[in-house]
Amino acid sequence: MRRHAGRVTLKVAGGPPFHGRVISKQPACVSNRKVLLIEVAPERAPIDYADNRTNGKGKWVFSSQLQGATVVQAKVGQSKSSGVTCRSALSPAKGL
Repeated sequence: MRRHAGRVTLKVAGGPPFHGRVISKQPACVSNRKVLLIEVAPERAPIDYADNRTNGKGKWVFSSQLQGATVVQAKVGQSKSSGVTCRSALSPAKGL
């Protein structure tokens, strides 16, 4: 089974909605991927705020308020689809 790399983007414009995209050369690694929005804080473990799935073009959106969060990033987990293993990825961290 081949493992395919990908990446996830995160756009922050001062608050909700947060949005981004999962990008991969393998089409099976783009649609219906679960994306987590997490807070990144150096003094504690990451906190999962919300999750959603990508659409057919890999786009995702969160409209939730993130009370108390100052730095967030998007994470897409490893998945298997149609005999293809899609690797996990993290977006760069973004300040709110």
